Amino acid sequence: MTVDPFLLTIFGAILGAILSPIIASCWAGIAFSLSKPNLTGAYISIWERRSDTTEDQWIEVKINIYLGIRCYKFRSFDNKNYPYGGTFRIDGEYLVGEWKSLRNQDESAGSFLLVRTRDGNCCYGVITAPNSDDIVECKKFILGRIDKKDNQMAGDSKVIQYASRGKKLLERFLGK
Repeated sequence: MTVDPFLLTIFGAILGAILSPIIASCWAGIAFSLSKPNLTGAYISIWERRSDTTEDQWIEVKINIYLGIRCYKFRSFDNKNYPYGGTFRIDGEYLVGEWKSLRNQDESAGSFLLVRTRDGNCCYGVITAPNSDDIVECKKFILGRIDKKDNQMAGDSKVIQYASRGKKLLERFLGK
């Protein structure tokens, strides 16, 4: 029994068309994971509260960053009042991404732009978020890696000092 060469050519073309995007996607994911800095792990996110509230000005939530396909993903894990998650990519020293609330009844979402410090343990910048009137506000945002030993911010200072440093850098960058 012989197989017609024309049928083999058609079969090869169909198989190639099916496998090409799968192989390209896998290769892109592997290349992404090998070329980017390791930002995975636990972090403390600190951001400015909406301007239309009278509560404490800053909110702290722990998040976990993990590697997705072609991007980083994150999800909060310690605060039931502020469950959120999202994705980001790295562009030079910047983290550029989007977030959304994980509460079923809440449709809050926004974007962020953060700058990494030289040691990579802290990022600071701005986050967009809607207020109670659905007007988008731009707020200060700080992200610091948690040291596994003492459950505090990594680096040379503790959470409050690191957050204070980030707030001062933001005030210099954005004004008060």
